[in-house]
Amino acid sequence: MRSNGSFGPVFSAKQPDALPASANSFNDEFDGSSLDAKWTVRNNPSGNTVTVANGQLTYSNTDNNNAYCIDQASGSTFKITAKFSIMPSSFVSYPGAGMFLYDTVSSKGTQFMYIAAYGGAKGSANQPPKITIDHLNNFDESGGSGSNPNVFLLTVGNSTTSFNFPLMHPLYFQIEQDSSTLHYRWSFDGQNFLQLFSESKSTFMTSSANRCGLIASTFGATFEAHFDWIRKT
Repeated sequence: MRSNGSFGPVFSAKQPDALPASANSFNDEFDGSSLDAKWTVRNNPSGNTVTVANGQLTYSNTDNNNAYCIDQASGSTFKITAKFSIMPSSFVSYPGAGMFLYDTVSSKGTQFMYIAAYGGAKGSANQPPKITIDHLNNFDESGGSGSNPNVFLLTVGNSTTSFNFPLMHPLYFQIEQDSSTLHYRWSFDGQNFLQLFSESKSTFMTSSANRCGLIASTFGATFEAHFDWIRKT
């Protein structure tokens, strides 16, 4: 960061993080050459490119109406953290990436926590990125019809009228589920997490259908998402 609070060039190369103290079969460092078979590809829109190389899962797509989603069983209580970065080619729509919860009981639907780079034709010009937490019922149009959205303005500094957030800087999202409550957090450095929202587990999840994973979606703009890792503790 410069002395005036702005950011210089930021690149998408993977930055190192300390490995977890103990191994967990849920974890994925994306250090192979293909997606691990433990993942279920929940939704896979046309026109995408998904690669695993150089310690990252990279997703790119120009499809306008869908989200790429992978998940695996998470257990009934968990704390899961993911590190990722995003880069739309232009700030004209709603590309986004992050984490999601999936409930196999059809009446429950899907819960997304993702950052959306709003702006241009789909929003106010130069509107800053936001974190969105929402209940959704399908994977179309960046997640589908939602209810009770919780939207959090995400900026660095005080401005809310310009893109002063460096999108290719890695972000850390965290979802924790205890016996009764879901907690949603984010961090800029992977050390200090801000809780955005919490809700009763029964609002969204059932006791027998607990899955967690990653989402990347695009809606009218070329888009890339880079996932460095996802870890359960």
